[in-house]
Amino acid sequence: SAGQAFEALVGKYGSQVFRDFIDEMHAKSEEMMREEIRALPDGTYRFTDYVDGLGEQPEEIRLELAIVIDGDGITIDWTGSSDEVKGAINCPIPFTKAAGYLAVKCVTDADIPNFEGFTYPIRTIAPEGCIVNPRPPAACAARALMGWRMLDTLFGALGQILPDRVPAAGEGGVTFPVIAGRMNGEAFVCTETLAGSGGAFPWRDGEHGIPNPGGNGTNQPVEMIEAQFPVRMTRYGLVQNSGGPGKYRGAPAFVREYELLAPEAGLIMRSDRRRHLPYGVDGGAPGTPCYNILNPGDGQVVLPVMPMEQVPMKAGDVFCHISAGGAGNGDALERDPALVAEDLLLELITPEYAREVYGVVLAEDGSPDMAATEARRVKLRATRGPGVDTTYLRHYLAPLNLTAPVIDGERLFSCAALSKLAAE
Repeated sequence: SAGQAFEALVGKYGSQVFRDFIDEMHAKSEEMMREEIRALPDGTYRFTDYVDGLGEQPEEIRLELAIVIDGDGITIDWTGSSDEVKGAINCPIPFTKAAGYLAVKCVTDADIPNFEGFTYPIRTIAPEGCIVNPRPPAACAARALMGWRMLDTLFGALGQILPDRVPAAGEGGVTFPVIAGRMNGEAFVCTETLAGSGGAFPWRDGEHGIPNPGGNGTNQPVEMIEAQFPVRMTRYGLVQNSGGPGKYRGAPAFVREYELLAPEAGLIMRSDRRRHLPYGVDGGAPGTPCYNILNPGDGQVVLPVMPMEQVPMKAGDVFCHISAGGAGNGDALERDPALVAEDLLLELITPEYAREVYGVVLAEDGSPDMAATEARRVKLRATRGPGVDTTYLRHYLAPLNLTAPVIDGERLFSCAALSKLAAE
């Protein structure tokens, strides 16, 4: 076991040698991190992101961030963020500090040892009583959502310093559905952590089916869910025309449907990114919105991203979760037509989407017609207006019988070119 191996190590070298080694590794990791920070330009780098909010009439929850680089130290300042809320998504200060450590570690030298010493140059400020430093007895059981949104916000600021190392925003953290009830007199609680749809990198498309950088869970096999709980998984796959387009596209959204086999049950849900979509980078489009739907199809009921009350279900009801799609990186009209053709072959997009969003025209054999594609792209560039073209959202939403959420377009798209933002 790990404990036995640890005892053997200390027994072989002695406790003092072991302690000296640990101290040396702390000092080494601290010095390596300080060296990385010294190479960054001094300045204050700001970014703001949002959680959609709680319940039927959600009020947005603001995450206001300033990262200050000063010599060989970093200050992560959350002053200006929203106050703590009644829901269980408040994030205690240890998680807040950990999110900052993780974000900085992700964009610095991978060879820096994972010892406490690397955290010493990183200072966190979070006013007491705010959403990322709540006062007891604030509820925090579902705090992970806020932790993942802090990561998005941190990467948004760090992307201004190191644009070649930071991806566009992903789905915003794992979704957490819970279906609970009784079957044949026995209680059951069917719950999952559902991941994920990553944002595009400056050099490649976003990854799908992987957890947020702050998580370590995976989607459970359908067979395991059906064997343990009175539910039938009626659909699991990627959603066509989803994810944010770009020179490199965000990962597609995924869909997962649960049919209840028990007489009745209650549903609760933690999800996000319907109104405040994952942000695109350097002209890449934001990702596509998340949806929770009861009985999809005619008469479907669109549920909030985070219902504050249990949603009743009866036998035969189907709960459908569609994750947010990852955001894009770079101009969609600069995407390699061969990559668009590959997405068509995989049925990730439709021919109409390829033509209207990417400006790619296909020849009869299915390959890109390069001359027609160039002409189409010239036309699209000449006619598109300022900001992000939301044509892609229409292609995504129409087949799902959904309409676009009411969004603040100026705020939503204000961070579409992170690498071009100037530090203060």
